[in-house]
Parts: sequence; C-alpha cells; structure tokens
Amino acid sequence: MEENAFRPLILRRQGKKPETIGTLNDAFEFLKHNWHKARRGPVCQRAKIACSAALKGAVTVEEARSAFIEAAVEANMLVEDVADSLIQTLVAKALPGNFE
Repeated sequence: MEENAFRPLILRRQGKKPETIGTLNDAFEFLKHNWHKARRGPVCQRAKIACSAALKGAVTVEEARSAFIEAAVEANMLVEDVADSLIQTLVAKALPGNFE
C-alpha cells in the first residue's frame, strides 16, 4: 500500500466515467488537471493546499482526504466512500428488506 493512500472515493462527474481516487497523488492531480475550471473556488483551493501539505508531511492524509471530499461535495459531484458503500451493500444482502 502506498504511503499516501487513503480509503478510496468514487467521483462521478457529469458526462464522465466514474473515477476512483485512492491516494494523495491521485487527489492532487485530479484537483489540478481534471477539476472543472468553473468550480475551482476557495474550497477547491483549500483542498489543493491540504493535499500538497499532506504530501510534504505537514498535515495528515485524513485531513487532506476530508478537504478533498468537501471540495467534491461543493462541486456537486457524487462522492462515494468505497468502504462505506461496500459495508452498506453487504448489510443489505445479509438483512434484506431493512435497507430499501
């Protein structure tokens, strides 16, 4: 596992294939190169700064991940935590009818 890896997130952008972001490098590159220019506001900028700081060891990976999630939510992307989604699916299969 990469040193800067975190619990993967799935981002869904309108008209694009879903993308999995699972490392600080992925998040930072996505923010720099794939983020819609019209949605690069202050929250996006804070996420870039947090990812850059985490890559340098100045903040934790989880702090950067949280900032990235906040920016993705503000940009109206559906952000899915892969681990949470998997748990919900497994629980729903084990206890049908309770999670519809």
